[in-house]
Amino acid sequence: MLIGLASALALALLPLLGAPRYLLTVLTEVFLFGIFAMSLDLLIGFTGLASLGHAAFWGLGAYAAGIAAIRLNPAALLTVPVGTLVAGLGALLVGGLCVRTSGVYFLMLTLAFAQIVYAIAFKWTWLTGGSNGLSGIPAPALPLVNLADQTILYVATLLALVCSLGILWRIVESPLGRTLIGVRENEPRMRSLGYDTARYKLAAFVIAGLFAGFAGALYAAAYARSVSPADVYWTQSGLVLIMVILGGVGTLFGPIVGAALELLLRNWVSSLPGIGDRWMLIMGLIFGGFVLFARGGVVSILMPADRRRWTADAPAALAAKTQQAGPPTLGGVEGPPPVLDVRGIGRRFGALRVLNGVSLAVAPGERHALIGPNGAGKSTLFNVIAGVDLTKLPTHTRTQLGIGRTYQRTSNFHGLSALENVELALRRQRRVASQPFRLATSYAAIRADALEYLHWIGLADRATTPVRSLSYGEQRQLEVAVAWAASPRVLLLDEPTAGLSPGETAEMLERLRGLPRVVSLLIIEHDMDVVFALADRISVLHHGEILASGEPHTVRADPAVQEAYLGKLVASTT
Repeated sequence: MLIGLASALALALLPLLGAPRYLLTVLTEVFLFGIFAMSLDLLIGFTGLASLGHAAFWGLGAYAAGIAAIRLNPAALLTVPVGTLVAGLGALLVGGLCVRTSGVYFLMLTLAFAQIVYAIAFKWTWLTGGSNGLSGIPAPALPLVNLADQTILYVATLLALVCSLGILWRIVESPLGRTLIGVRENEPRMRSLGYDTARYKLAAFVIAGLFAGFAGALYAAAYARSVSPADVYWTQSGLVLIMVILGGVGTLFGPIVGAALELLLRNWVSSLPGIGDRWMLIMGLIFGGFVLFARGGVVSILMPADRRRWTADAPAALAAKTQQAGPPTLGGVEGPPPVLDVRGIGRRFGALRVLNGVSLAVAPGERHALIGPNGAGKSTLFNVIAGVDLTKLPTHTRTQLGIGRTYQRTSNFHGLSALENVELALRRQRRVASQPFRLATSYAAIRADALEYLHWIGLADRATTPVRSLSYGEQRQLEVAVAWAASPRVLLLDEPTAGLSPGETAEMLERLRGLPRVVSLLIIEHDMDVVFALADRISVLHHGEILASGEPHTVRADPAVQEAYLGKLVASTT
């Protein structure tokens, strides 16, 4: 942030130092495209939504501002807000459909909507000017400010860039920003923690659309004084995407650098005698070089240090916290213990019937183990209970009703630290995950509680370590801590000791034993020592059906269970 402020101050002094008018003109364009690129970075770098239609909102802002200036009033206090709001409304409508998809489908939907906007701009001649666009847009009028003056416009756009950077930085450093990063890292896990991820993706989409429209409105009304269908064509979306990649995805400051690099290099290369007409080829080679050798963009070269946001007070906060042997208290659990009761569950995958009329009940405070051979349908049953399959209630709604879970394969946020993983669960439970401006690190109570969960699971000394650097056993422990931090009333544990060493298994067993009986546990586990040491009741699933259910000693002696696990010979000899 300090580097950005120093750069802004240096740029503000350029007019006083007698910088050439041409340089100020090019830099003004850089500032506007910098805002445009930062808005796309919020989608790609922080939310994980790659868009090929972002120029639609730049163009909507530009056209709305131009039409308002020509037909209503050229006052900047009217034209720029109109352009911004129209773009935001367009983002809300388009995003409401697009955020229901992901990956290549999201990419293609955004491209399709952008092409619809392009077709409207091209064909709606009486309003948009058709293929000629709008030209001669009146210069914005402000009291005591003449934006037709190049120097004043330069300073105004620089101020707009700095303010946009400050607002977006505050958003990405807020609980809302951390939530968007969680969606980028692992959207299914965010849903299992109770987050309505579609709502958060839509929020990011609309914010990005507002800033793109703001930049487009300034560009058309104050800088170019014109707008054409080319401003909403897919090539414009590709151009701003190149700026983001060149500068550095997920950095905010990088896209500004990328805009400067692309526009300044383009102007310089195109002016070179003999090769100026080949500037697209040269720019393509430069872009290809960055993709191959500097995938983090220019920012990764200039600032190679880790961009993570750890805080140094984690060990001190842990030391100040009262050390306790038991698990942290569940903040959201009140009232009598719950009961889980599922009946007649069936599930097919094509011709394969995985579950066939499964009924299962978990009593209040019970430790209920679900065992069975590989392929019996245990994880599929968990998915049904948790809301992934065959349910009218989505996963996040079920989580909010009190169902928490872990996965057969560890599911964490690998790009974040262990501490940040737990904080994501706590913010949703404490209802601050949508806060857009307060710094996430300012919630001292959440940070202290997150450290307490890590201390309970045995990872306090790994709090600031990125999850990708943790061992498999540590990742499994972290997943249990995150699930517990979400304050479930029924906790589904899918093979919680899988991959753990004997010592780690013993520690995990003790921690699970220590969980308060206000929470019911349904556990899938293949380690029979763990099952019989922990379970009050055992159900055996075989070929998609409940084979037996009862107390551990009863199930252990059941011939049908022995046959399912060890074969007919063993069953007949016992």
